[in-house]
Amino acid sequence: MTNISSQTHAISINPANGEQIGHYPFESEAALQAALNRGSGGFAAWRKTPVTERAQAMIALAKALRDNAATMANMITQEMGKPITQARGEIEKCAQLCEWYAEHG
Repeated sequence: MTNISSQTHAISINPANGEQIGHYPFESEAALQAALNRGSGGFAAWRKTPVTERAQAMIALAKALRDNAATMANMITQEMGKPITQARGEIEKCAQLCEWYAEHG
């Protein structure tokens, strides 16, 4: 069994009660480099994607944010200690920004 510490894992703590919510192992240097390479490759493809397709992706993202708002708001509240009403507002703001960029981007 792996020892879990702040040296080996990102540890998520609920600020309201100090309880550990989860822990996530740090990636190896090789895994990090592979992720960076995938990101670079994704950007190279995305920049060639027509604006209309990009806009549709942003609209789909806004819908996904709204469809999953309750789950994400609860996560924000647990992980950041933000009041649930503010967490819901943050998700709605993100959805509205996606729609704004879809229209104006």
